[in-house]
Amino acid sequence: PVLAACLLLGRASATEFSRLVPQEQEDEDTIRRLSLYGGDLLKCDRPAYMAAHPEAADRRYPHTGFARDDYCGSMTGDRGSHYVCVELPNNQTQRGATYSSFWTKTGQAPSPEDAVGWPKPGPWCICMWAF
Repeated sequence: PVLAACLLLGRASATEFSRLVPQEQEDEDTIRRLSLYGGDLLKCDRPAYMAAHPEAADRRYPHTGFARDDYCGSMTGDRGSHYVCVELPNNQTQRGATYSSFWTKTGQAPSPEDAVGWPKPGPWCICMWAF
């Protein structure tokens, strides 16, 4: 409406108007998140998992995704490309501490005891380079 009024009044061309009014440019950080099927991208819902499994509560890593908003996808600063949501398996160390064997199988944690400090079992956005 403002552009039409300016054009009708002869005060600004469309090109001049676009310079006057800041335009939001869509990029990978602002674009609508879509699934491979074109629908809205579902959350990699760590909070819902922890609500359903209180024994798996992970106070250190309550959210996943590069922006920690529980969405997996691409963002400008994410050099790891965390596109895939997986359910991290639930394992126990010999002392009974909860950990996920994902971290040891991918070599990111050298032992189950070290993996205890990594994200616990449940939904997690993994780096496409993990395997």
